[in-house]
Amino acid sequence: MTAAIAAEGLAVHLSVHTFTPRFRGTRRAVDIGILFDPDRKNEAAIANAWCKDLATRLPRMRIAANQPYLGTDDGLTTWIRTKFAAPEYVGIEIEIANSIAKKSKGSQHKLLTELATTIGNPTWTHDSARGA
Repeated sequence: MTAAIAAEGLAVHLSVHTFTPRFRGTRRAVDIGILFDPDRKNEAAIANAWCKDLATRLPRMRIAANQPYLGTDDGLTTWIRTKFAAPEYVGIEIEIANSIAKKSKGSQHKLLTELATTIGNPTWTHDSARGA
């Protein structure tokens, strides 16, 4: 992170995890969650735009911001935020339901393609990542 920030003035950190679609007997209301810290305007702008992009491209998936967990829950991304200021560090977590991750290779490929395509959305400029 330090090297990326020194070179570019900004590090965007994405992490990907899976979650159980049922928790304590209750089905969760999300298939894919994009987690972020809502107090960091840069993260909120990127994450909310990403949720909209994914919802358009994957209309059968239930996409939600800060679900099934809060983006500020304890974890590596939250810890890294304590080390770097918002203009320097953007930490976003992608949560995918196990039931989605276990689908056929074709379904997995489509999901990964859409995630990769939307990550490169041209509206996510350096300035918007910095919160400008």
